[in-house]
Amino acid sequence: MQRKALSKPVFYTEGLGFFLVIILLWLSEIYDLPHWLFDAMPTAINWRESIFETVLILLLAGTIMVFNAKLLRKIESLEELLPICAHCKNIRKNDGTWQKVDDYISDCTKTEFTHTICPTCAAQLYPDIYNSTAGARLSCDPDPEVANR
Repeated sequence: MQRKALSKPVFYTEGLGFFLVIILLWLSEIYDLPHWLFDAMPTAINWRESIFETVLILLLAGTIMVFNAKLLRKIESLEELLPICAHCKNIRKNDGTWQKVDDYISDCTKTEFTHTICPTCAAQLYPDIYNSTAGARLSCDPDPEVANR
C-alpha cells in the first residue's frame, strides 16, 4: 500500500512533465515559437518531424517510467517491516522459512557483508586477550595495521 502512495505522485509528475514537453513541441511547430520569441526566420510546419519527435519522447517516457517502477519496487522491499527472531536475529521470509539476517539483506540488496567484532563485544567475549587500553586492537595480534582494519 505504501508503494502505491509513493508511486502515484511520481508517475503523475513524470507523465505531466512528458505531456508538457510534447505540448511545447507541438506549439513550437504549429505557432513557430522561435520566429515569435527570438525573431528567427519563419519555418513551415513539418508534420513528419513532429510526429517522429513525439514518438521518441513517448518511448523515452515509457523507458524512464519502467525504470522508476523497478526502483520503487526496490524501495518498497527495503521499507517493509521484517519479522525478526528476538533471539537469533533470523528473518522470516514470505514463504514462512527463516534466513540469516545478513543472507537476507544480501539477497534483497546485493550487499555483501564482512564480519568483524566491535570493541565492546571483544571485551565481553575475550576479556583475557582483549587489551582495553589498545581500543579495538586485540592484544594477541602482533601487527597493529591488521588489527585496526
